[in-house]
Amino acid sequence: MIEIITTVALVFIIFLVFSMFGKGGGELYLPVILTLLSITFYVAAGVSLFLILLQSIPMIFIYSYKHKLVD
Repeated sequence: MIEIITTVALVFIIFLVFSMFGKGGGELYLPVILTLLSITFYVAAGVSLFLILLQSIPMIFIYSYKHKLVD
């Protein structure tokens, strides 16, 4: 259980820091997920896609607000 909490916290920190610079951080958090949780590559790829989705949703709102696409 500690491994899961540690991995989730580490992935979240990597994701947060790299999101500030416009990168996803997949080159760092994908190996972390694979090694610390010892899951298959396919599950780790699904987690990576989910994190990309989480990053994309706020960016849609920020882009539409900056370019006045929403009244």
